[in-house]
Amino acid sequence: MLLIPEHSRVREFIAKVITNKYFDRIVVAVIIISSIDLALDSSLLDPNSTQHSVIQLIDFFTTIFFIVEAILKILTFGLLYNGKISYLRNPWNRLDFAIVIFSIVAISPLESKNLKAFKVFRIFRLISRNSGLQSAVKALLLGMPNIFNVTIIMLLFFLIFGVISVSQFKGLFYFCSDN
Repeated sequence: MLLIPEHSRVREFIAKVITNKYFDRIVVAVIIISSIDLALDSSLLDPNSTQHSVIQLIDFFTTIFFIVEAILKILTFGLLYNGKISYLRNPWNRLDFAIVIFSIVAISPLESKNLKAFKVFRIFRLISRNSGLQSAVKALLLGMPNIFNVTIIMLLFFLIFGVISVSQFKGLFYFCSDN
């Protein structure tokens, strides 16, 4: 079920736009601009300074861009009940959608300083744009149980060597020498 009929010229035009490689490059550029904006933002900035105003303006426009991108994708693919192509059926789009929601909250007048930290997740949108990064994230997630097992074994060895060291060297290093 789509908001715009499946064979509508408007929907087909929007689909051409959002699947175009240049649109994808523009999105990546906006993500990079947003990341730079996030790096320049500081809670120590004077709220009345020009730099703070420019940072807020860039933050506002990048958020609007991400909202428009999400709306265009929802209009093209459907939100949820349009089969496998639906916007929220793709895990990377779910991540993008959550980041857009956090971005909206972060620029709202009711913003909380705690929620402002969620803007850092905008950088993760680069992962959804690059298949190599997606593969690396999937491999990392699949390897987590093994990484956890190796960490447990390492901690056990640290504990064993710590106990042996304390029992062998206790009381031997309590003095200073001027040699």
